[in-house]
Amino acid sequence: MSAAGLSATGLSLSFGGVHAVRGVSLETPEGQLTALIGRDGAGKTTTFNALCGLNKPSAGRTQIFGPDISRLAPRDRAQ
Repeated sequence: MSAAGLSATGLSLSFGGVHAVRGVSLETPEGQLTALIGRDGAGKTTTFNALCGLNKPSAGRTQIFGPDISRLAPRDRAQ
């Protein structure tokens, strides 16, 4: 089994009183293509934006190859 490339634990994000993403946890194996699928309005884009740092989650953390990148700006995450 491959090591985790990207992992998220307990990601939550709200807009006003609307919970767009609540408690999302995922792990993608290093070197493997992974897709996030679901119905319209399920929070796929919001989850992706939280992982990239475009939207700041209210809870949770994101890691790439182990180190926590939750507090890094989007441009620094891409490095």
